[in-house]
Amino acid sequence: MHTALEGSPVTKRVAINECIARERSTPLNERKTYAAIMNVSVARYDSAFCNRLFNALANGRLTYSDYRRLSSPGADSSKLIKILQGRWQSCRPAAASRCRCVSHDRRFTSGRCKVP
Repeated sequence: MHTALEGSPVTKRVAINECIARERSTPLNERKTYAAIMNVSVARYDSAFCNRLFNALANGRLTYSDYRRLSSPGADSSKLIKILQGRWQSCRPAAASRCRCVSHDRRFTSGRCKVP
């Protein structure tokens, strides 16, 4: 999945658009809860969720096996929550020039975006 999303902007855009369409059918009370967890408005939830999720999959910050493990009992969802909140971005040294931290008060250091 990572290779397909990373190598084809069209494939990634289609996946994001399909995700947004699916998320629009989520009940309002669930959307409010998810938006609060992600620190976004309910109106921005669909777009923010899908963009953050598929960008993380494309960049390798989240693997398909990470995603699949979330349905396991007792699964650690902290990595996904940080990604969905826009707080976590890991970059390999070779990709450091393409790495950008999602918050203005964070700096790329030693393979991760960190608060100075």
